[in-house]
Amino acid sequence: MVIIIIIPTSQVYGLNALQVGASADQSSQGNTGVSVAIRTNIYHAQEGEMDYFWVGTRLTNGAFVQFGYSLQLGNYCLKGKMTSGESTCLAYWDTIGLYDVRWQWQYWPNTYGFDYYWGIGTYNSAGSNGTWHTYSIVANGTAWSFQLNGKEVDHILFQPTHSNNPVSLIAEKSIPSQQYREKLGPVEFRNLAYLKEDGWHPARTLTAFVSCVPHCNIPNPFGVAVDGPSGHLIAGSGIKQPVNGALLWTNN
Repeated sequence: MVIIIIIPTSQVYGLNALQVGASADQSSQGNTGVSVAIRTNIYHAQEGEMDYFWVGTRLTNGAFVQFGYSLQLGNYCLKGKMTSGESTCLAYWDTIGLYDVRWQWQYWPNTYGFDYYWGIGTYNSAGSNGTWHTYSIVANGTAWSFQLNGKEVDHILFQPTHSNNPVSLIAEKSIPSQQYREKLGPVEFRNLAYLKEDGWHPARTLTAFVSCVPHCNIPNPFGVAVDGPSGHLIAGSGIKQPVNGALLWTNN
């Protein structure tokens, strides 16, 4: 069965998001936390684009939450919100240059809306090239906690609710219209997991997700494939694109 997942675009308005990745099995639905290990790949990103590799899930209250790392050249506020069409910086601005990879989270109170909140890490906060890091989103009292390698790097004060969809891992390139889009990673993912009342559980299946949002009519040249044991995947440029909804991996 093909599961349709609505996933928001990047924080920059006017961009189309080309996405490839995988969704876990239905048993991951109803979780209160998600996690995945992502291997940092540092390369020459294009100015005006955003390459983003993340784990995320849609919630029962209609919100969407995601956390991972990005390559995004330019001058950006490191923590802020966009509400009612107005952007507010809640931290300070910083210039993100070449080969500067940073963790980034986004929280959308309404999956189908335009309001959102974001946080971006400091210089090279996603680690050195080729290193593995675990990105987790965990319900913590009255907040969502964003944890890198088990340590909280940020949080947002929205009352956590259970997920409404299975957990997903995504490689995303956000671009203005028909601009350059040949390079995305590729980036490796492993150990996709979700949190239930009895603890953490590994994903039992991984199903391909291929899309362009929001409803854009742009060819998506990127792919996702199994790359090793135990649900280890690779996504991005140079990877064969599967049919959306195809079974990529099962632990059975």
